[in-house]
Amino acid sequence: AKRALDVEWARYVVVEVTDTLCKDAGELAERYALRGYDSVHLASFLEVARQTGVADTEFSSFDDRLNVAARRAARALTRSARH
Repeated sequence: AKRALDVEWARYVVVEVTDTLCKDAGELAERYALRGYDSVHLASFLEVARQTGVADTEFSSFDDRLNVAARRAARALTRSARH
């Protein structure tokens, strides 16, 4: 299992929790009525989406509210990237 993780690890994108990411998370928490760490999860996803392109980025959670927020936020990011 560890060997498989070591192989897969190179495909992961590491997102640092910066002041900007925390501020973005706070805004997302208010906009989508998310809990604290859920908003950090979403802000991290959006940061990866900005870096790699929304079409190439998938979001997954067992929390339906968070999944809905991610879809809405990704659509907003796509719209802003077009303009």
